[in-house]
Amino acid sequence: MSDTSLTTRPSPTEPPGTMEPASPRGAGGSFSQTVAGIVLLLLGAAWLLDQLDVVELRAAFVLPGLLTIVGLALMVGSLRRQHGGLIALGTVLTVFTVFAAVTPSESLRGGLGQRDYVINDEADLAGRYELAVGDMNLDLSRLRLTIPARVRVAIGTGDLTVILPADADVSVTATTGAGQIRMLDEEVDGLAVKRTYRTPGFSVADNPLELELEMGAGSIEVRSGGDQEGDDGE
Repeated sequence: MSDTSLTTRPSPTEPPGTMEPASPRGAGGSFSQTVAGIVLLLLGAAWLLDQLDVVELRAAFVLPGLLTIVGLALMVGSLRRQHGGLIALGTVLTVFTVFAAVTPSESLRGGLGQRDYVINDEADLAGRYELAVGDMNLDLSRLRLTIPARVRVAIGTGDLTVILPADADVSVTATTGAGQIRMLDEEVDGLAVKRTYRTPGFSVADNPLELELEMGAGSIEVRSGGDQEGDDGE
């Protein structure tokens, strides 16, 4: 009986010093993070210069500039791989750019929160009221004018309620980029909405009151001071 021998072949081995090429995984994320860092750095620098009164920061200029940087970065980065992070950042900047385009520049100032003004004396009446985000109530129901007055109210996002003087000669122009306007008994909503109201004797009045109400996104309600007195009397 003959012996049967088993022959085993040595497994092939890789030549010494041979390494697989490194995976490019993570390169796209690094590029996206670099561009995002540049955008945040520029935004922070612009904001700082604005607070120091070196330059005036206007969102209608800053946001398109940042959007251009992200767009150029996407064009360059697309030659290597996709950059989902930059696409998301570009989408957010696009939304804010459109919002800034339809929002009065003054309405991006003025702080946040609730503002309530009850003006009974014309000496206390300001020429401008501003609020970035929040709600404002401007009660002029007991105001009596001895000189003509013009008031501008600008809000970025929120709700604005204005109560007109009961017997004054008034002109009101209200605009909103997106939202609702309720002008006395008339109500309308949508995009780029504008409504005006003028009392019959405004054009020949000695002491008229002119109001310009601007809202980026939100609601504007204009009520008569006579209605307010009726509500208080109930």
